[in-house]
Amino acid sequence: MFKKILCVILAAGMMSCGSGGSSQVVSTDSTATSNAEEVTENPVTELKPTFKFVVIKTVEDGEPATRLDVEANGKTLKGNEVSVPLSDGPYPSGAASAVPKDAIASCSGFWGGLQLEFYLLKQGDDFVLYEAAQDESTEAPVITEIKRYKAADFQ
Repeated sequence: MFKKILCVILAAGMMSCGSGGSSQVVSTDSTATSNAEEVTENPVTELKPTFKFVVIKTVEDGEPATRLDVEANGKTLKGNEVSVPLSDGPYPSGAASAVPKDAIASCSGFWGGLQLEFYLLKQGDDFVLYEAAQDESTEAPVITEIKRYKAADFQ
């Protein structure tokens, strides 16, 4: 009996001391998780949609046509067709841009007296596409919400 107790004590001592100084704590509480498991990246925060231009007709074909798609996580969502050629960024003419500084992506184009700027803003878990349109007869661009994308749309 004494030998059994001594073996149990020695075995417990060796397990608690371990070899190499590392120890492992096992929890029987099913709600307990490690900090590493609790800290996860928010996919909405990391999502950075960009614009993709699909040229349908060029200036040489007459009136240009471009489809403005939105792309993120390797998934492309088809957008609206516009009658201007588009390029990345706000309109480069030196005119005041309607694109806010916190825009995630922006693009612009000009054709036949119409200047268009498109930009994406993050609002909560949504990404909102806006159009700022200004022609020669208006003093300030008219800003319109075009479409709302959910983060799940890009999954």
